[in-house]
Amino acid sequence: MIWNICIRRPVFTIVIFLVVAIFGVYGYQQMPVQENPDVEFPYVSVTVILPGAAPEIIEQEIVEPLESEINAIEGIRVLMSTSRDQMAQIVVEFELWRDQDLAAQDVRDSVERARRELPEDAESPTVRKLDLDAQAIMWIALVGDERWDDTRLSEYADNVLRPQLETLRGVGQIMVGGGGNYAVRIRLDPKRLAAHGLTVQDVVGTIQSENVDVPSGRIEGPSREFIIRTKGQFSEAKPFNDLIITYRNGSPIRLSDVGEAVDGLRTERVLARFNGQPSSGLGIVKQTGANTVALAGLLKDSIEELADNFPPGLEYRMAMDSSEYIEENIRDLLITVLIASSLVIFVVLAFLRNWRATIVVGLAIPTSLLGGLAAIYVMGFSINTLTLLGMILVIGIVVDDAIVVLERNYMHMEMGVDPLPAARVGTTEVAFAAISNSLSLGAVFIPVAFTGGLIGRFFFEFGLTVAATVFMSTFVALTLTPMLCARVLKYKPNKGFLFQLSERHIRKLESGYAWILGKALKRRFLLIVIALFAFAMGIMALMNIPREFAADQDRSRFMLIIETPEGTTIEETDKFARKIEAMLEEDPNVSHQFLGLGMARRGIGQPNQGMAFVTLTPRQERDLHQFEIMQEYREKLAGLTEGRAFAVEITLTGSGGDPVQVVLKNPDLLELDRLQETVMEWMESRPELYVGIRTDLELNKPQLNVTIDRDRAAEMDVSVYEISNTLRYLFGEVDISKIEQQGERYDVLTDVIGRGEMTPNSLKDVYVRNKTGSLVSLDNLISFEETAGPSQINRYNRLRSATITTNTPPGVPMGDAVAALEDYLENELPPGTDYEMAGLSQIFAESFYYLSVTILFSIIFIYLVLAAQFESFIHPLTIMTALPLATVGAFGSLWLFGLNFNVYAFIGVIMLMGMVTKNSILLIDYTNTLVERGQTTADAAFIAAKERFRPIIMTAISTILGMTPIAIGFGAGGEARAPLGLSVAAGLISATFLTLLVIPVVYTVYDQIEKFFSSRFKGETKSR
Repeated sequence: MIWNICIRRPVFTIVIFLVVAIFGVYGYQQMPVQENPDVEFPYVSVTVILPGAAPEIIEQEIVEPLESEINAIEGIRVLMSTSRDQMAQIVVEFELWRDQDLAAQDVRDSVERARRELPEDAESPTVRKLDLDAQAIMWIALVGDERWDDTRLSEYADNVLRPQLETLRGVGQIMVGGGGNYAVRIRLDPKRLAAHGLTVQDVVGTIQSENVDVPSGRIEGPSREFIIRTKGQFSEAKPFNDLIITYRNGSPIRLSDVGEAVDGLRTERVLARFNGQPSSGLGIVKQTGANTVALAGLLKDSIEELADNFPPGLEYRMAMDSSEYIEENIRDLLITVLIASSLVIFVVLAFLRNWRATIVVGLAIPTSLLGGLAAIYVMGFSINTLTLLGMILVIGIVVDDAIVVLERNYMHMEMGVDPLPAARVGTTEVAFAAISNSLSLGAVFIPVAFTGGLIGRFFFEFGLTVAATVFMSTFVALTLTPMLCARVLKYKPNKGFLFQLSERHIRKLESGYAWILGKALKRRFLLIVIALFAFAMGIMALMNIPREFAADQDRSRFMLIIETPEGTTIEETDKFARKIEAMLEEDPNVSHQFLGLGMARRGIGQPNQGMAFVTLTPRQERDLHQFEIMQEYREKLAGLTEGRAFAVEITLTGSGGDPVQVVLKNPDLLELDRLQETVMEWMESRPELYVGIRTDLELNKPQLNVTIDRDRAAEMDVSVYEISNTLRYLFGEVDISKIEQQGERYDVLTDVIGRGEMTPNSLKDVYVRNKTGSLVSLDNLISFEETAGPSQINRYNRLRSATITTNTPPGVPMGDAVAALEDYLENELPPGTDYEMAGLSQIFAESFYYLSVTILFSIIFIYLVLAAQFESFIHPLTIMTALPLATVGAFGSLWLFGLNFNVYAFIGVIMLMGMVTKNSILLIDYTNTLVERGQTTADAAFIAAKERFRPIIMTAISTILGMTPIAIGFGAGGEARAPLGLSVAAGLISATFLTLLVIPVVYTVYDQIEKFFSSRFKGETKSR
């Protein structure tokens, strides 16, 4: 046996574990540090631009043909699309089993097949893998004094800082947000154009022919050659003003005569501020697998060095740093590891009252954890909240086998056996039970690692971390622990006063247990009734516990989503945003704020939308929880009349998210709008369940429908294309050329003078040229009507849809809100309208389903593993009788302390199943041994329970105390983990005390049943 080798060769054993420790320490230093495991989501997006097209045209001409082709791809879970002004975006969510690279290639092939059906003037479709985790881990805001306008801030961020920061190891992408990119704007005056007999196309044609950079070849001489570079391209706006458009009466008509060229921004419908100061932001996205904490530290050092060379008047501010919460969370989890380890060692010392024995058992903790770290490093995992949580949960477990081995060895030493033979014999006696314990726990956590759905992806590393560490602890208990027992452990027959005093109390406890057990074996029916009653109480508690996905965590930051009515200009939205900024500025709980307008969820270019990242002061410096502060802002913001603002949590992917999302589907937009209004009114009547209700379907965007009089246009020899193109160039901000400046290329855009002060009647001032060269006023060719239309058209699985999202008030479980909404929709939605829960609501339902399946498989695997080990189909049932005994503690504690049942609690229940079987295995294994030695079933059950009482109590208390820091919610993010720790600790308490009484009784009952059927079977065989 391996323990015999280790006992004989102590140096060999020490070397093995030194190597394991080295790899563990090395792995810990090399693994990336991040909040959550890296999870690849199989999402692919398709984006197509059709300049000047309305949402309805985008839907018909772009989305419909593309969706028709893409829909045939294998493994699509959800097909979503958004049609908005000039742009279509299709997002394909594939099943998790699909490889993202192959899925993206399938989408590219489908898009290529559909291109022949797209309009000729549509830009080439862009297909890319959509990485939901590719969110900025840090936002750096640049602020300047009066010498720095939006253009200069944006240019410095984009041209100077971004290239230098992008070279840092771990940086995947840097987004520049705020002022926008530099561009030259050609602002034209329709009246002055008409006065000079010119049209927009005349100006555009001149710029495109005069502002060019064409390779001109080379001149070759006898010994030298020269590259010819014709400098025909401008580098700034000013030279454009001198361009000659045409001549009138021998005099040149320049661009400055009909308009002006100015240095401006690519879009003037975007702005950003940091604490009220104009700003430009740098959003840093890390590479997949990069160390978030290390990268954030490197970025801070780099920007500090770069700041030393900033031009006068320019400064930077750290607007958002997600690594701070991650670093605090990881640090608190590491402290929890130390606390849990200390508590476990204290329990061992209190029971063993021998410092040598405590060292032997205590060494099992670091060796097992380092072995687990080495294993997860080899598997390519990271240091994150879930892998560290797995390490904490097993601290109380990893010493169990070592305690059992040491206790058995020490018992033989008390009987006068020398340390070496005592270690060999004692380890041999409990090795089978230790291996059974390890395999039963593995049978629980390996299914957790392979749980289906998104929850399975997140808990994959958790499950394998626990399984690897548990297997390592068994290896330690069967190798290092026996060797240390043989070499370090000493037996002293003369005990001190404190030992004798404590021993008397422990023996009294053992005697009391023996007396109760003896009574229980005589009243087996009563005890079974008590066990069934405890199980029923646990189930009743579960039925009354609210359900949620995860508890609210105080991350000290949240997001405000800002919306003003459709059609509102950026200036009016800014007035509304300044009122919100004033609220935040006055709040002592707010550390700083970073506001962006025109950068909302629906993308750049929506001037009526915005968002603000709000960073709160540290938790220890304020009295209110983050979600209480968010609720206060919901109430304050509800009083503003100029627009709406919603306080939302920043989700795992770094964007604002709401726990409740429902998608209504109906092909008729008007009917869909009516239904969503009905649903939202019902939700607003339930403020105890829903707050911050909003939708992505708006049919009130001001729209100007221009109708061309085709007969009149034909009469005047003007084409529809000429009219449409003229309007597009003047009002569509079209990219018509490029300039080069300091090695960078920038757009030249058309614009119109007077933007922001115009009315629909301004169209009457526009002229077009007919085929004979004469100018014709649009007033003679068109009519227009002011209407309202959709700001965007959304489709969900190829049906038009409206997504309603909402938050829940603090303390309201998501499960209650989702259940009430589903019940309403099932009863009230008319035929022809369907609905689906989406977002976190969908993940919530899916996660509970897959975790329920995982529990079922875990129970089956535990039974099969135990059946194979015990070579019996009955004894595993005896052992697994302990499983329902844990429910009263696990569910009862959650109900008693007012905690909700979430995915962490679910994982705790799964973990509990493996842990409670360990005590049963210890009892049944030794009971079987005594039966084989000739003891009766009842006597064997009684003696085994009495002798294993002490190690069972010791291991149970050590595990329970190891869970205590988690159960009390210690550290950052502790609110989410508390249900897990509490359910495991309380479940283990109830299971331990009931197991010590119920398992011996059930063993005797099952033995009688087995003998009864065995005798009947043998009797029937003989009669034949």
